[in-house]
Amino acid sequence: MLGALLLKERRIGGIPSGLLYGDATLDNLVISSERYREAVFETTLGHMLSCPGVRGIRLAIPPNGYEARSLPAICEKRRFEMFSQTSVNHLSLPLQPVYERFVESLGSKTRRNVRYYRRRAEALGHQYVHQMEESEFQSAITNLLSKGVTGASHEGVSRALRIFAAVERPIFSGLRGRDGEWLAVLGGWYDAHRAVLFLQMNAEFQRPAESLSLVLRAHFIENLIAEGVRSLVFWAGVGLPISRYCTPVPTQRIYLDSTSIGWRATRSIVKWSASLLPTLASGTGGWIVPMSQPEKAESRLL
Repeated sequence: MLGALLLKERRIGGIPSGLLYGDATLDNLVISSERYREAVFETTLGHMLSCPGVRGIRLAIPPNGYEARSLPAICEKRRFEMFSQTSVNHLSLPLQPVYERFVESLGSKTRRNVRYYRRRAEALGHQYVHQMEESEFQSAITNLLSKGVTGASHEGVSRALRIFAAVERPIFSGLRGRDGEWLAVLGGWYDAHRAVLFLQMNAEFQRPAESLSLVLRAHFIENLIAEGVRSLVFWAGVGLPISRYCTPVPTQRIYLDSTSIGWRATRSIVKWSASLLPTLASGTGGWIVPMSQPEKAESRLL
């Protein structure tokens, strides 16, 4: 076994769509030694394009990587159409060598809020835990999910837990109240010189005036800096105010599509419908046909 290509199939309404997706922007699409990586990518992707039932493959790739070099020849051989568009997906936050220097690099309002809400959390007796036990982390997110968390779902949480179980160096951090109840948690993993934040859940409905998300991230970043981590990647983006200080991870979104008459007709119908139904264009339709404008980063960590 020289390597493997990691793709997942998109389901629409619970039905397999024949559309596969893979993300290479953080170097996690192909599992192989450096020597065989390009060959594994070419061979396995070519095989997937020839499999019955595969209508298309969607990839997020670095603009100048081996994936971009290999794709035109693969598509020509397998007679698949290819479309490429610049996309914004993951965001990277550079970290300073010293935490106070990092805080000083923020805008005046963000800097003031970080310091104010951290002091307030300390006065309320909140305690930050940089490395929770996995069982404790799972119990905390189950409890937070039952209280209602913006953007969270049982499916998304289950997916996150499966990913954390597979990574080599998972991160489980949290903010605990004076009474021992977990108020906010985040999960991710270490990846070489950087950390990746994949999930964050906060009891924002129960404590709307405490800015739990900002407090937890401030503690988390301070500890990452102390460990020598120099960048924090927010998987699938992050909202304000943190997004102001991030840079997009360079990404090309690639559409590979079968040239069969049926699939071409389906794509034409979806593209026509998307112009009339904006919700279709921003949801399922974007998986089937490329939208005219590059994607914008959203605040979604699940």
